[in-house]
Order: sequence, then structure tokens, then C-alpha cells
Amino acid sequence: MTEQADIIAAMANLPMAFRAGYESAIGITRQSGFLEGRDGITVPLIAAYLAGHPALVEMWKLWSMDKRTTSGWYFAERRLRLPWQRPWVVGYWAQNGVTQVKRFRDPCEACATFVLRECEQLAEYALPPNDR
Repeated sequence: MTEQADIIAAMANLPMAFRAGYESAIGITRQSGFLEGRDGITVPLIAAYLAGHPALVEMWKLWSMDKRTTSGWYFAERRLRLPWQRPWVVGYWAQNGVTQVKRFRDPCEACATFVLRECEQLAEYALPPNDR
């Protein structure tokens, strides 16, 4: 695997590593190499990884549901009755209400969008205060 592939694998598996109790989410982010290599990490690359590991989409859905925060990114599947509607949602919940929402047909693309946004947010917390 390339360094980029290793970073994607580490970040895509973050919920499982966190649930196993190995490290905090910020610690996993630091150890993954994401802080140094995030410029080369894209939604299509993460989506391709998730397509090969579809169980991770459910893990990220659970991660999103388990979050206890006043603001942040979320990822959900909406039950819709009409087949042309897009059931997968990624949004940002701000303290004053939802500020961004994007709908997807493809669960891997939606999840990858959430993973990248979530990891970017974790990376901000992982940086030393003077580098934020």
C-alpha cells in the first residue's frame, strides 16, 4: 500500500479503532498521518476504499448517531418513499441550526464526504493551539 492508501485506511477505520479503545479520535487522527498527508486525500479515493469495505458505511452511520456535540458534521440515511430521491445525507449542524446539507444516492460517496469532513474537523483539534 502507498502512504496515501494507508492514511485512507486508517481514517476510514477510525470508528472501529475508537470503539476498540486503542486511542481517542484525535489520537487516531494524529497517528494516521492525516495531518501531514491530508492534501492528497479526496472524497473519490475514500469512496473507492469504502466500496471495497461496505460495512464501514454502517460504522460511520453509528459514529454519527453517537456523537454528543453542540455542532459538527453528521451522516444519515433517510427513509424515502420516492425512488428518485436521494436518501443519504451529510450535513453540518451548528448551534443555531443546520447550516449545510447535501443529499446523495450513493452511500459510499456520502460516507466518504462525511469521513473527510469529520477527519478535517478532528485534525483541527489535533493540531497544537498555535497551528490552528
